[in-house]
Amino acid sequence: DPVGAGGGEGSSFGEAINGPTPSGFSLTRPPAGATLPAERTRVPQPETVAFAVTDIQGSTELWERLGPRFAPVLAEHNRIVRETLAAHGGVEIKTEGDSFAVAFPAAPPAVAFALDLQRGLHAHPWPAETGELLVRVGVHAGEALRASDPATGRTAWAGPAAAVSTAV
Repeated sequence: DPVGAGGGEGSSFGEAINGPTPSGFSLTRPPAGATLPAERTRVPQPETVAFAVTDIQGSTELWERLGPRFAPVLAEHNRIVRETLAAHGGVEIKTEGDSFAVAFPAAPPAVAFALDLQRGLHAHPWPAETGELLVRVGVHAGEALRASDPATGRTAWAGPAAAVSTAV
């Protein structure tokens, strides 16, 4: 008898838990002594991660004022952010509009990224119509759980430190 359908004590682990569904699918228990692959049984452990979040100050006004002429400015900003990120061993978590969320294995490279990003953006010859591009960078470090974002395949983090980083 299937477990849950009167089988109970004499049932083997290979039997259906609730019998076949109308589509013919059955839930079964693994045979006695079977183990799951290590990656399915491993409990994720928190790790120390430093997050940085960037945002162009006044970007909405720049888009409204410049229209399509702002696109190459944004592209140049993105290039500078990504080059600085790579130079400090960080990973890009996501971008949204003109904002980047990035992560580092520790606080020192995250802070160095923030400082060097500001230096690089300040030194860049921006078009006169935009003026100097002002970019906010917030850094926060703490423990977080690493996961893979099923939609993008990128590394993602969860936990209070990840949540706080977006508010910094």
